[in-house]
Amino acid sequence: MHRCATLITLGLICLVAGRAQAEEAKHIVDDEHRFRIEHPGAGWRLLAENEARKVVPDSVAGAVGPRGTYGVVIVERWASTDAQAFATVLINNMPLVNKRVLATSEVRFAQQDAVRFEVTGSVNEIEVLFINHVFIRDGFAFQVLAWGLPASRPRSVIKAFFKAFSALPGRVRGRARSVTSPDAKGPGWRLAAGVFESAPYRLRVDPSPAWGLVVGDELTKLDAEAEVGFVFGAADAYGVLVAEQARGVDQPAFAKHVVHLWADGVEVKPRGKPIMYSVAGHQLRMERFLVTSNGRYEFLRGAFFDGPTCYQLQFWYEESLASQVLPALQGVLATIQVLAPTAARQLAARMAGVVDPENVVGSDFCLRRGAYRNFALGLQLSKPKAGFWRFEAGDDAKTSDPGALVSFVDPTSGIRGFLAAEALPAGGAAAYHRSVLADLVGEGEEVLGKPPAKTQISGVPALTSLLFRADDDVVYTIRVTTAARGNQAFRLFGSDRAGGDSDVTSAAAWAALLAGIDFDANVPAFAVEDGQIQDQRFGYRLKVGAERGRGRDITPKSIASVASIRTWAGEGFDVVAFAICALQAGQDMKWFAGVVEEIMRDKMSAPEGTTLGIPAKLGGLDAQTLSWMSKSEQCHAWYVARDRSFYAISVVGPRNAGKAWFEFVRSSFAFFD
Repeated sequence: MHRCATLITLGLICLVAGRAQAEEAKHIVDDEHRFRIEHPGAGWRLLAENEARKVVPDSVAGAVGPRGTYGVVIVERWASTDAQAFATVLINNMPLVNKRVLATSEVRFAQQDAVRFEVTGSVNEIEVLFINHVFIRDGFAFQVLAWGLPASRPRSVIKAFFKAFSALPGRVRGRARSVTSPDAKGPGWRLAAGVFESAPYRLRVDPSPAWGLVVGDELTKLDAEAEVGFVFGAADAYGVLVAEQARGVDQPAFAKHVVHLWADGVEVKPRGKPIMYSVAGHQLRMERFLVTSNGRYEFLRGAFFDGPTCYQLQFWYEESLASQVLPALQGVLATIQVLAPTAARQLAARMAGVVDPENVVGSDFCLRRGAYRNFALGLQLSKPKAGFWRFEAGDDAKTSDPGALVSFVDPTSGIRGFLAAEALPAGGAAAYHRSVLADLVGEGEEVLGKPPAKTQISGVPALTSLLFRADDDVVYTIRVTTAARGNQAFRLFGSDRAGGDSDVTSAAAWAALLAGIDFDANVPAFAVEDGQIQDQRFGYRLKVGAERGRGRDITPKSIASVASIRTWAGEGFDVVAFAICALQAGQDMKWFAGVVEEIMRDKMSAPEGTTLGIPAKLGGLDAQTLSWMSKSEQCHAWYVARDRSFYAISVVGPRNAGKAWFEFVRSSFAFFD
């Protein structure tokens, strides 16, 4: 392989490991939080707050180091002085697969009594080691957290970051900060210029001077089922709005049910009289609860109906902040609108034309442009064309069921559920369906439709049953569909609160979901045919033009689940094709461009004739170009972002070669969908 291509490849591997662009700094001093971070040493780069938040949204400072290591500092208000209890909460809430707590101990860290813990687990099939130091100071909880890939032996590297941190004398004051999420979009919703809109739930939320709006990854941390979140800029107070369809229910009883259902699941105490507010032309009764398990926090919960949609609102804050937060609540509630029918239809029409941005890649699957594809099973599940279905895959899907391949929510019908696959047990398809039902049916519950309804999915016989489940006089409808193909069994589970088998909306939505399943989607995840690279996981093809060339997969195993690095050498030219998905929120095209340019500078030492950032097209999208010359070679590279995935291709050839073949490769790059 040519030297230039080798250096680009090494740089791309550094990118996957976690390079980040930031201004060089010898140290960071945070006066409000009273800490200092010295430069950890060779290979490290300090990150100011705006860059650190691209790594972890809650962090106030950080650093990125060699071998794919990170370090961040997170500070938040915390009423309790029990650091061990805080550490326990953190460990329990870490969203890791195969999580293992390696060690927990009380230590002295940065002149503070602290708790140190080490945890390993998988994120998107990548094993990660986390080491955290937790301490409480002046009503604030500090986390000095670092992590890396166990295969790269990160402990000695991480130690430098911990040694660089020190606590400064003086009282921790904290600071108010802007918390509104950047512009973002998803199936049926968007946040643009500070305004949030949701087509399926007929919502519009305008900006509030005191409260920021939260969507996307940051919202998931507050409540995975919420449609939009709120953060109070003047203090640590938070809120979420959860919406769901509940047709054919006793609305007052249902509203009371969802308010107290939460209270039944945690240790809370009702406190004081409810507070009445006005929201979207409705009276909202907010019940008050006190939670004392970790500090003293007050929660306000209420719900109201507009048509068949139930809107649930929850706000929470440290008890001592009530005098600041409560007067500000009416201001944020006044920003919430439920659109009238005509405006709601107009919004739905506009949102229907927005490209579905959901995008996740795993070792043997991808979720892209409204379709989940599993290459190991030869399976595809496409979203129904009607509505604004939302899918999750990989680790996120497994929060619904450990065996789930993909989970789904249909905001229009209210159905939420998952698709799972497993080995077909002895007894065949009918016995499998009975066993799935047996795991669901509780004492006193009734299964409808005996025997189960027979149908076909993608030419495969399937069985569907209905189950009604009552909870506080609120009836949930559960749909279960199973199918078997060869030795593989599939089960789909769906639940809604909208009127049972007589509800035509839910029944039609379920039928449309089943119609989107293809059991014969046997497309290879990667192939090279007639000199053309075809990467179905990342959804692109690239003509390399050298049928007799030699291709290699040089993707490190540690990050192969979220990245692909392929090289092709032939006829005097080298090609590198790189793609990566599942980067942190905030790592956008501007960030990626900075990383690619940094790779060039670090690895190539700014060679003669280097040009940066030249506009170009790659796959029909606006891209950037890097071009440079060495004594014997020339290289042209292009990079682009699409749906939270990043792509880069480079072509290296002789210095005296014309540009026609370079342009041929660039113009041949195309997305499948």
